[in-house]
Amino acid sequence: LLNGAEAAVEMGQHLDDALLWINDIRSRADIKQLSLSDLTVDKVRHERRIELAFENHTYWDLRRWRIADKEIETKQYTGLCPYFDINKQKYIFEEVAANKYYYTFDVKMYYERIPDGEIAKNEKLKQNPYYN
Repeated sequence: LLNGAEAAVEMGQHLDDALLWINDIRSRADIKQLSLSDLTVDKVRHERRIELAFENHTYWDLRRWRIADKEIETKQYTGLCPYFDINKQKYIFEEVAANKYYYTFDVKMYYERIPDGEIAKNEKLKQNPYYN
């Protein structure tokens, strides 16, 4: 459903179907339904990131959408550190750095290097950008 909705919105065609598919997903989670005017590329991408949050799709989606160099550049991931405060008698959720590393994504990483042997086999084949 997500793939179909994303493809339809990216092409600007079959938007009624895309809306039906997105709302089908939202209805299972008992979330407010979207209208056709709410259906944008950014909204569908957001729905995908939420629906597939813990299924290891985000990195590959960012690459496919060609926004990884903007989203990941000098990013430090965070996590929640929950603890119980005895004095206040409630749980506290503190956002902390997941590790000490900052992640980067160079534009070059959108492409793979084509082995020299493959280029030698076909004179029309050219090396991908940034690998010359």
